[in-house]
Amino acid sequence: MTELIEIKAIDNHAHSISSDYLRVRAESDFFAFLTESSQPRMKEMAGRSLNAELLKEELCRSFDVSSFEDYMTVRAGSSHEHLHKLFDLASLETLLIDDGFCQGFFELADFASICGPDRRIYRVFRLEALFEEAITGEDTLQGCLTFVREKLSNLSTGAINTVALKSVLAYRGGLSLSDKLPELESFGDPASLPEADYTEFRGELLKSRRIDSSHAPLYLLLLGEAFRFAKGAHLPVQIHCGLGDDDALLEESNPLKLQPFIRALSRLAKLPKLVLLHTYPYVKEAAYLASMYEEIYFDLSLCSFLAAPALSQSIKEALAMAPYEKLLAGSDGHSQPESHFWGMFNYRSGLAEALQGCQAPLREKIAESVLCRNASLLYRI
Repeated sequence: MTELIEIKAIDNHAHSISSDYLRVRAESDFFAFLTESSQPRMKEMAGRSLNAELLKEELCRSFDVSSFEDYMTVRAGSSHEHLHKLFDLASLETLLIDDGFCQGFFELADFASICGPDRRIYRVFRLEALFEEAITGEDTLQGCLTFVREKLSNLSTGAINTVALKSVLAYRGGLSLSDKLPELESFGDPASLPEADYTEFRGELLKSRRIDSSHAPLYLLLLGEAFRFAKGAHLPVQIHCGLGDDDALLEESNPLKLQPFIRALSRLAKLPKLVLLHTYPYVKEAAYLASMYEEIYFDLSLCSFLAAPALSQSIKEALAMAPYEKLLAGSDGHSQPESHFWGMFNYRSGLAEALQGCQAPLREKIAESVLCRNASLLYRI
């Protein structure tokens, strides 16, 4: 793994961190990031897992302390330099941050400042929040579409560059939402939605404050607008797949449910580049899609710190089917900077194990592609 440490990594999908991360003292609070469960008992149990024990061992080794209690003491007495050391240990140079998940977290500009001038921070823009803002504020379909178009067009004016869009479709009714649109040829066509239907959907959303599959024709129309913009602006669209919290049913997050959607839009030349995020336990399915369609890329983020002991096998499954130029590195780190560290640390060790049978030049070539080159080319950074 020694030669892989020298490769500066791009974390293609992550989040900011808790604004009070340095004040966390209790193990149960610290290790809460190792579960997606909202149940207090499961958060408490997250620190009593093989994954957590391996993380403790690595943190103690990396910071040269004899116990995890000592590590937490060192951490509590430090400043943001602790984050810098964690990211340096993971050779984490660049992070793409989804700032749509930020309650209690540092704002994106503050997080970038904390990371310092030697690390590059880019923005991933979440679409559902935009759709909800547009529908809430605009009482006509044309006004809604104009709002979305203008907002997307102005993304390039921000202080932090936006390099991708993101949809959490899986959390809003599942990835089979495309089945609700019989004719994908009309995807993104305003004429496909009567004004009366927009008024009805808007009334429902004003009560729920959340767009989901019950508003399928409007949801897909706005996704069509976003996809058209993304394709023209050469911005990839990230899509949550696989494991996540219980707002989504896992089986509805299988990326294969997107295949009819992907196939139809690819044939119609309406499909921007898509990044299937997380994908575990559907790694083989994501790898299959990436091997079939030139627009499809994928990563193993979240799995990289949430199911770390399984990561090397998942990387083998990914590389067994898909071109290595399609696999991206990512942590999906959030809340505590150790999640970003652990995700990217495991990507390196998992790659080293998965590529053991390769000669050194090939091992380094594939590792460099996965850890940084693929993301650099895809996001043009």
